[in-house]
Amino acid sequence: MTHKNNSSQKSNIYLEVVEGTLTGFRGMQLDRINALTLAKLIIAFIKSYSIKKLHVAHDGTLDTSDLELFAIRIINALELKAFVHETRKATTIGQASFVIREKNLDGGVYISSEKNKIKIILLDSFGAPLNKKLDKKLNQKMRGIIFEKMSFDKCKINNVSKAIYKKYESMVIELMYRKKDTKLLTVFLGINNATDITIQRLIAKCDIKFNDVTKLKFLALLNNDLLLLTNNDASELYVQEGKKKFTMMEITLLYLNYLLTQFKYKDLKSSKMFISTFKGHKQIIKLAQIHKIDIHKTTKGAYNNFIGKNSVKNKIALVAVDHDGRFLTVKTNYPDALVYMCLVIEMANYYKTQNKTLTYMIKWLKDLL
Repeated sequence: MTHKNNSSQKSNIYLEVVEGTLTGFRGMQLDRINALTLAKLIIAFIKSYSIKKLHVAHDGTLDTSDLELFAIRIINALELKAFVHETRKATTIGQASFVIREKNLDGGVYISSEKNKIKIILLDSFGAPLNKKLDKKLNQKMRGIIFEKMSFDKCKINNVSKAIYKKYESMVIELMYRKKDTKLLTVFLGINNATDITIQRLIAKCDIKFNDVTKLKFLALLNNDLLLLTNNDASELYVQEGKKKFTMMEITLLYLNYLLTQFKYKDLKSSKMFISTFKGHKQIIKLAQIHKIDIHKTTKGAYNNFIGKNSVKNKIALVAVDHDGRFLTVKTNYPDALVYMCLVIEMANYYKTQNKTLTYMIKWLKDLL
């Protein structure tokens, strides 16, 4: 397959990168996601940051698998290496972030969809979102690309082995602190293309009973029943307990309070820990003050104060909180719903052993703060 130059390619594209992500409907026009816009984005990304080794992954929805295949061809056309799941199965963006770090790659392209729109997400060498300050440079670079004769026939893949993904699962489990608690919880889970096998293995390791809501004809939650759903790329978690629907900020507050009261941190002096968060997150700041934990306040983004730095001046970074209230741990560089899911399950089970619910705990916390 050969791509030849023509006059239409000289026109400016209308899709623009926003916070490291190109979002749009599929179609042949210049303001749609297609082979041309994907090629321009990847070439601009590679040339802007001297990338040699790139991870490519998809979430299994819409045409994301086909776009992943073309992304591989684009990378090959530039004589660079594309690292892909050995069976090209769908994975989560958290897994993609982990692969980039484990394989010491230069970045990643993750292809997802949301509300019938395709999202092409660029990740840096830490597996983190690109700094939004780089958007302008990428957009300018994309507009300046005019294709000469290029061949996209080559499709050579550097396999990412299943062992890496098992290592990811071990990392998630290592973030849990009360593995030996009596398991009283039964949860309702939404399983999708990207999360299916991984969720089931993680839940098995958590030793928790679950029901797959995608297989239920009718769902009626009782007061203490826990429903957990992710979006397609598993960067966001939906949590409902009975009739109570939790925001991500509420989940982060619950987790921070839980984390700071667990035995593992009682032996650590609070002066050696810090939390990175936005200046506007007043409840998180107040909670940190109650526990006498240092706060790194930012207006730029939690990632800037956190990524690549598991410690600052001999202080341990507990979490970083982004502008949407999602948190990162020292092991994760991208919001990861599978991590949140396992930690929420652990919290909910622990509180159930204390005859408490997440709903009770968030009310108690908000009254405190």
